[in-house]
Amino acid sequence: MRQKLRQISKRKITALTLAALGLFALPALAAEAEDEDVGVTREVVVTATRTEQEVKETPSSVQVITRQEIETLGAQTVRDALALAVGVDAKRGGMAGKSARIRGMSTNHTLILVDGRRMASEDTSALTNVYEFERINLDNVERIEIVRGPGSSLYGSEAMGGVINIITRRPEKAESSLRFEGGNHAYGGGLRVDSGTVGRWALTFDTYFQRVRDKKLEDGTSLPKGPSEFYNLKGTYSINDNNKIDFFYEKTNEHLSSWTTTTYKNINEIRRDSFGLAWRGQGGKSDYELRAYYNRLDKDMPQVDASGARVGYDLAKFTTWVVEGRDSIQLNDAHRLTFGGEYRSSAYYGTRLGSVEREIKYQAAYLQDEWLLNEKLLLIPSLRYDHSDRFGGNLSPKLGLTYKFNDDHRLKTSFGRGFRAPTISELYMDWQGTMGGMQTFMYGNPDLKPEKSTTWEISLEAEKNDYFGKIAYFHNNVRDLINMDYYMVPPPPPPPKLYANYVNVGKARIEGLEFELGKNLNKQFTVKVSHVYLDAIDKGDGSRLEGRSRNSSTLQLRYNDARRGWSAVLWNDWFHDYLMTDENYSYSTLNFSVNKKWRDGKYSAWFAVENLTDKKINDISMYEGRVWRLGLNITL
Repeated sequence: MRQKLRQISKRKITALTLAALGLFALPALAAEAEDEDVGVTREVVVTATRTEQEVKETPSSVQVITRQEIETLGAQTVRDALALAVGVDAKRGGMAGKSARIRGMSTNHTLILVDGRRMASEDTSALTNVYEFERINLDNVERIEIVRGPGSSLYGSEAMGGVINIITRRPEKAESSLRFEGGNHAYGGGLRVDSGTVGRWALTFDTYFQRVRDKKLEDGTSLPKGPSEFYNLKGTYSINDNNKIDFFYEKTNEHLSSWTTTTYKNINEIRRDSFGLAWRGQGGKSDYELRAYYNRLDKDMPQVDASGARVGYDLAKFTTWVVEGRDSIQLNDAHRLTFGGEYRSSAYYGTRLGSVEREIKYQAAYLQDEWLLNEKLLLIPSLRYDHSDRFGGNLSPKLGLTYKFNDDHRLKTSFGRGFRAPTISELYMDWQGTMGGMQTFMYGNPDLKPEKSTTWEISLEAEKNDYFGKIAYFHNNVRDLINMDYYMVPPPPPPPKLYANYVNVGKARIEGLEFELGKNLNKQFTVKVSHVYLDAIDKGDGSRLEGRSRNSSTLQLRYNDARRGWSAVLWNDWFHDYLMTDENYSYSTLNFSVNKKWRDGKYSAWFAVENLTDKKINDISMYEGRVWRLGLNITL
């Protein structure tokens, strides 16, 4: 019976998709090629193909969050900046930070990059990515590019669900700025100094200091609180008009603590250092880059009791070395060929590995062709081969297609395979500790296989007069999911003992619909609605995957008056059938932000409120309720 219902559900969603696509396509077939785009700006993305490409052209489902949008939202963190990203779940979380789900895939299936670079970070399925959005100085961010769907054909492991590439600001013109922020979640301030171009050099430096406020929960525990520090130095040396040398150094310090029970407090002393060097240039029809970078994350995590006496200790050191190169060659009017490769070494030393160091080495090569068959049809095949000294080789193909009915309407489709390699923790964990009053023993599994996915999607996009919109259907099949296998040994003698080890047991099917429709009401006001339907199923027993909404919707009203310096957005989020611990939750949140600039943009101030109605649902980690923030930026 359950299987029959799943088949009926699948037929319904397929029929609904085809009907919606057909209705959406009618104006595309009837539209005249000479109609003008109204209110549509040219957006460029580099993450989808590793080359500069218009969002309209790329077959991938992409979204670009610009610096202007970040300012309008009055965002303090990258998580705040993702508030209106379609198909991305980056909710505020509890003790374990924030998740980063794309299209219902797990947080460890999202690859988060900074300027295309991987960052050393936690590597278990429960902790991957959950702290990353708090470890980046948002004042140093130029834009955020989101690619929904597998990116393994260009980026390798972890990109099964998609890629979030956080692109930082480059030195442009000589100026300095001061930033001050406050709110009931955190407060802070920072400085940015940009030298502009001085001879062959261009340098920028920024720093930011933040303190997260104390937030006590009803049960006597608390969310992580404390200060953080960010330092960034970036520079460019111009060898000549076509060749440049880039360098960077980034440092983050976190001093956080939280009461995980009423009697034990965890202290987290966290330091991350990153530095690197790159050579990029152009010559003839070639656009190339060669770079090397290193980053290291150190975590010292003592546990103390109410008297301050240490009762436990945890230590972790993650390091990543990468050397990579890429070249894009415009072979002719029809073909742009991109190829490259990388060598990466990831190492981890920690108490959860039995106080030993483990290392995994990776090598990869990829090839992509942007093939313009005619003025209407773009075909992009890509292929990547990854090899590791721990899991062997893996081939990740992808084929994308964009067909333009005319300048305003286009059909996109793609098929691809993704994978996620077992991490060092999953392979080699050897940890004993206490969780919830139980002695806990967790072990890795050196025989794990990579997780793999097969994905296809189809979408229609259109802009007509003041209207714009898109609809997309996606389907993922995931196999060899890595999960924890638990078993318990009850007392006597006390306490109970919990044993766990990693195994390849899981299979999942994740499919859904994404819908967006908007209208420019006039030169200042824009209204937009988006809806995501998600059917995420454990193929083992047919149950729904937890931590996901079956339906989520957003209605937003934007205001932008560049001449007077005002911008604002009012939006409401609805979440229906959010599954957690076998319970479904449905709720909504109302949000608002406004930004004012004056004196030619040299001064700007903002105010933002999330969850205006102060909704709290502890069972899904909605602890904070209403969150407000305000800020001021002064350009000198």
